[in-house]
Amino acid sequence: NTVLAFLSVFEYERPFGEKDIELTALLCDAVSLEMQKAKSFKYVKGTAFESFMTDLLDGKIRDSDTVKDLRDSLGLNLKKNLYVMVVDLKKSSLNIHTLYLISLLEDMVGDSKGIFYNDQIVMLISREEKHFTYTDIFTEKLDEFMRKNGLAAGLSRPFHDLRDIGAYYSQAQSAVELGQYRDNSKVLHSFDQVTQYYAL
Repeated sequence: NTVLAFLSVFEYERPFGEKDIELTALLCDAVSLEMQKAKSFKYVKGTAFESFMTDLLDGKIRDSDTVKDLRDSLGLNLKKNLYVMVVDLKKSSLNIHTLYLISLLEDMVGDSKGIFYNDQIVMLISREEKHFTYTDIFTEKLDEFMRKNGLAAGLSRPFHDLRDIGAYYSQAQSAVELGQYRDNSKVLHSFDQVTQYYAL
């Protein structure tokens, strides 16, 4: 169920008909089956990052050299300080494809890459600054977009080693869950804001 591409069909010499819809669906299925047969399917651009992130989150990659090699092969130019942001989609009113939503969020947050994982959007954010205010990520534009579309997000504390991403994913999850429980008038929550409740 991984989306690799979209097929577009345009009217040109004649109007688009019912048979064209059937042929387009058939063509999509045929291409999908052939791509799934390929051993390199997992490493197609786009899905390679998704597979890498999923394996990290699932704790399947622990060797530092392997992490470095995969990061380099993907061309991930990460800055020193890393953060995980989890976007809760349960109350989303958006009627767009998840990949497009991820792309919109990446543009708004900057220096970030996202995947769909456990029915949430999980974003890896990198920043050079050691100390920054959360408004550097939680901008007014992001806040407005989240409110308008029924979304909420949680942000982890900073970390530096990709092998630790699982623990900081849990922080971001706790941030959005506890943050919404504590004050659902807000849509953007950091782990630091809910630490005392997390300890309980």
